[in-house]
Amino acid sequence: MPTNSEFKNQGPNGDFRAGGTRVSKSQARTSNENLINEASKLQPSTLIQLFEIDISEILIGDKLEKTLKDNEFFNANIPSNNIFRFHNNVTLTNTNIIFQGNTYVAMPIEATGYETNSKGQAATPKLGLAVKDDGVPEFKQLKSLMRDLEDLIGAKITRIRTFVKFLDSANSFIETNKKLLNESEPDPYAFFAPDIYFVDRKSNETSTRLELELASFINYEKIKLPQRILNSKRCPWTYRGEGCCYEYKSTADSQGFGIHDDATLPTYAPPMATEAGQEFSKENLVKDYDPYNNADTITPTLWAQNKQYQAGSIVYITVKNINYYFIAKTGGVDKNVPPPNLKFWLADQCAKTLEACNVRWGQGSPGARFAARNDYLPFGGFPGVKRQ
Repeated sequence: MPTNSEFKNQGPNGDFRAGGTRVSKSQARTSNENLINEASKLQPSTLIQLFEIDISEILIGDKLEKTLKDNEFFNANIPSNNIFRFHNNVTLTNTNIIFQGNTYVAMPIEATGYETNSKGQAATPKLGLAVKDDGVPEFKQLKSLMRDLEDLIGAKITRIRTFVKFLDSANSFIETNKKLLNESEPDPYAFFAPDIYFVDRKSNETSTRLELELASFINYEKIKLPQRILNSKRCPWTYRGEGCCYEYKSTADSQGFGIHDDATLPTYAPPMATEAGQEFSKENLVKDYDPYNNADTITPTLWAQNKQYQAGSIVYITVKNINYYFIAKTGGVDKNVPPPNLKFWLADQCAKTLEACNVRWGQGSPGARFAARNDYLPFGGFPGVKRQ
C-alpha cells in the first residue's frame, strides 16, 4: 500500500489533480471490487462527498501577478497549495476528513444538480458554500482573491465520492468511534469516478454565503469558435510559451515540456521589459542592466526558498509549463519571499504589441543575435487586417 506522500493529487507527470496517482491493474481491480461490494450492501458504510476548488488553471499571465501576494494558503510555486479542499459531511463529523493524504475542511455546503438524466442535457450543478469567514480562514482568503480571479470563472471543481470505511486511518473521528473503527478498511483507490466541472459564473455572494454555478467542459461559456481571433494590434501567444519562442533554449530543452517542439529558440533570452512596455535597461529600472550587449552573461536561476537575493538578481518560477522571470528590486529580497510579489520583484512581461515583439526579436535584440530566424518577428497578431 502506498504512503500518503505518494498522493497529494500528484499525477504521473507531476500535475496535481483529483483522484491520486495511477495504479496497477490488479490494485485497481481490487479497489473497484471493494467499492462495488460495499455499494451493493443493504446497509453500506456512510457515503461521503469531498470537494475541491482548483485555481491552478486560472493562475496564468496577469492573474499570476495580481494574486498570491503575501498569501499563506495559495502559492504558484507549490501547485498543491492552489487546491482548496472541503467536505459537507457535518452530520458525520465536524472535524477535517483525510483521504489520499489530503485534508478536507468541514464546511456546510449545499450541492445540487449533480443528477444525470437520459434527455441528453448535461448537468449544471450549483455549489452553495455557507460559512462565516472567521470559521474557515482558507475560505476567507479564497473570497478575497475572487475579484482578481474573475469570480473563479474557469476554476475546476471536483466532487469525489467514497465510503467512510475507505478513508485514511489518520482520521481522528474514526479512531474515537468504535463502530467506524471496526469497519475501517482504508483504501485510497476505492472511490467513484470524480465529477469534474468548471465554474461558469458566480450566481450569488454574501458575507456568509458563496454560490457557484458549474458547467461541464463542453458547455463552458468562455469556449470560443474559432479559438484564434484575427487581431491587428495584439499578439495572442502566451509570453515565453508556444508561438512566442522567446525562451532560453537550454532551459526549455532541460525542462522537456515539449511546448516549443522544433521551434528555433534563442540561446539567451533575458528579461527585457514590463507589461507596460518599459524596458528595464532604458528606463533605469535595473541598475547596470544591459541585455542588448551582455545577454550572454545574464543567467537566471530557479527561485529557491531560504535564499536571499541581491538587487538585480534574476529568478524564474514555472507555472503550467511556462517560465515567468523576475528581477529583484533595489534593496534585495529576503528569504522566503517568492515572486510574484510586486513590492520586491520586477516582472518580465510582454505588452503583446508589435513594438514589444521588436524589443525581443528586432535588430540588435537578444532574439535576433542568438537565434537564426531570418530577421522576422514571431508576432502572433495580424497587422494586415487593420482597416485603412
